[in-house]
Amino acid sequence: MLLKRCDKIQRLLPPNLHFENFLSGMIAISILSAVISIDLFFSSLQEKLNELYIFSPNGVRHFSPEVLDHHRKMAPFGEVLGSSLVPTIVLALIALLSAILLYASFYQGSRSIYLMRRLSDKNELRRRVWTVPLLWAGAALLLTVALFWIFYGSYMLKTPSEVLENHQLLRFWQDLTAGKIGG
Repeated sequence: MLLKRCDKIQRLLPPNLHFENFLSGMIAISILSAVISIDLFFSSLQEKLNELYIFSPNGVRHFSPEVLDHHRKMAPFGEVLGSSLVPTIVLALIALLSAILLYASFYQGSRSIYLMRRLSDKNELRRRVWTVPLLWAGAALLLTVALFWIFYGSYMLKTPSEVLENHQLLRFWQDLTAGKIGG
């Protein structure tokens, strides 16, 4: 089934493009951006969680409830999230920019741009240049949304309820619309 899907994708790309290299590049860049996003978020979350605990004189964090500093509050979700989703948003931009690479491929080798311009279907060139980048960008945006909810769930699960403020999502959207996040 995967091979059939790969065959369909290959038919959407320019004929003179090395399909395996393009596909492996797409997959590698997508995985790399997801891993960077995950690392950024969980590093930030762990840093903010460490600020909630009282450390022993030798610097070891205690995990028992009696050393949780109840006077401190967990940083808001938006602050913990920070720029964690930027790599996946950049991935969507890279996906759209790959259309330039696909268009340029028509000018290499057999100069198939002349053939594409002579076809009776004038949209064939646009289809071969934009379909895969748009699908890839859509997948990158879906990845961004999925990671957002995974990060929010992790934030809510890992934060002790004693130091968690209410309405984190509402506060996040208010900060986002007010320009305090990402602006």
